[in-house]
Amino acid sequence: PVKVWVFDVAQNSQDRELLENYQKQNSNFKFEYVDPQARPGLTEKFGVKDYGEVYLESGKKRQLVQVINVNDRLSEIRLTNSLQQITSTSTAKVYFLQGHGERSLSPGEGAISQAVQALGNKSYTTAQLNLVEKSTVPSDANVVVVAGPKRELFTTEVKALQTYLNQGGNLVLMIDQGTDPKLDSLLKEWGVKLDNRLAVDVSGNVALGPAVPIVTDYGEHPITKDFGNGISFYRLARPVDTTPIPGIEATKLLLTKPYPNTWAESDLNSENLEFNQGKDLKGPLTLGVALKRKLPAATKATPTPSKPSASESRMVVLGDSDFATDGSFTQQLNGDVFLNSVSWASQQDSQPLSIRPKEPKNRRINLSASQAGILALSSLLILPLIGFAVAVILWWLRR
Repeated sequence: PVKVWVFDVAQNSQDRELLENYQKQNSNFKFEYVDPQARPGLTEKFGVKDYGEVYLESGKKRQLVQVINVNDRLSEIRLTNSLQQITSTSTAKVYFLQGHGERSLSPGEGAISQAVQALGNKSYTTAQLNLVEKSTVPSDANVVVVAGPKRELFTTEVKALQTYLNQGGNLVLMIDQGTDPKLDSLLKEWGVKLDNRLAVDVSGNVALGPAVPIVTDYGEHPITKDFGNGISFYRLARPVDTTPIPGIEATKLLLTKPYPNTWAESDLNSENLEFNQGKDLKGPLTLGVALKRKLPAATKATPTPSKPSASESRMVVLGDSDFATDGSFTQQLNGDVFLNSVSWASQQDSQPLSIRPKEPKNRRINLSASQAGILALSSLLILPLIGFAVAVILWWLRR
């Protein structure tokens, strides 16, 4: 059982309708509006400081969802994330590899701070990982994310990641075109090869340009199962090739449009984009794959409270990291591709893998005094006169 406490005098109809919809889905969901001044004991219990504070309570656990006001209404995203956090019995740990020019976790140009924040909203704990300082991946790691390394990893770091995978670990690799992090030996074991050519899309999208392939075709996989024909885009991406390997199940996730709309360009210095037979690769191109491999019984990792015993290793390989950077992350399905990849790779199968709910847009019209006067005049005088005139004409014709 969970209960939402809204500490406010006014009851907004939009907020109340949202809460009633939650209640219709599950009878264990309750909500109540409270006047902070009328119930000072309850107000003190929750530590309410201002009108509009919304709290979620489950057993002995309480947490602030948000503060609502005239401009900021109750958010379905925040409420759902809070429900997920307060009812979760375990917290998954996501480590981001650092030290090779990877995307920064703090706000800044080319950072992935929005992606990190979104993981926090889904009850994930995030931390940085430097495998030069630590020779092994921490035992509490549910998944390790390698987001856009610009420099090569040391051999010892690659071996640490391989050992982690062999013991039931999980990786999300986002490797940009034009970089070589020296992960070939690890990827070869899984039948994956990163193509050095640039994926181009000449289908005519002026806003994004030919170096930003648009994807609307997705593989049948838990990561992308609810995407339909939704849009995601990948700036300066590279194709990802796969070769069948016994014991490894590989699924193509992101597929570009077929040739002649897309191809992998080998001549990156030419200003005229044209397909060259024998050098370039015809579309559709694969920009992302999901892989999993069963573990032998003897190599299964020792379970911990935060990381149950794994029976398989999982890996997601994406030929781009720009799609998850601040700004791009919130566009179309880009954020969903990243979040679902991490959720699936971390083997948190109880986590919902789907499209995040979108916030309703403010569609109110702000009229000036003169516009409001014209609208009132037309509705109260002009339109009735037109209707009266039409009625007189019809009467005259029938007479």
